[in-house]
Amino acid sequence: MSFKGRLYAKTMDILLGRGLGDQIRFGMSMSQIEQLLGKPDKIIPLDEEDERVEHHYNQLKTVFRYYDKDGVKLGWIETENPQIELFGVKAMGLEKSGAINLLSTQGHDSLEFDDYGSFETLFFEECWLELQLTFDRVSRVKFGVFIDENDEYCWPI
Repeated sequence: MSFKGRLYAKTMDILLGRGLGDQIRFGMSMSQIEQLLGKPDKIIPLDEEDERVEHHYNQLKTVFRYYDKDGVKLGWIETENPQIELFGVKAMGLEKSGAINLLSTQGHDSLEFDDYGSFETLFFEECWLELQLTFDRVSRVKFGVFIDENDEYCWPI
């Protein structure tokens, strides 16, 4: 089985500030991610000013967002993949109270809550993690490269 096939079939850990699983790291280029995953199913340009772009991978149920600061690099990941784990716990479907408790036990107590009507969000700014909730359960996880006090990206690679 190819790396791509293994990646789609296995559980992957969210590594806050670093990336996803064993191979995907913030700071990687589009071509490096494409070498691992193949061509994206959809490419969406977001902003011509800073040349942000998203690559959507349908089978992985994951979006990779690249930023053109210090070169075009992976800086944000959004996923609905049921295999994704956060601190060893499957993230999708986790109840809101369970998610808050999980983050709290890892030292992430400061959160911002927003209610958008059809969904809610829990945002933990110190670790650049947002949990989107539908029907009181995690339905999407968004996380990014850390940003320091000078608003500079802290690229792990």
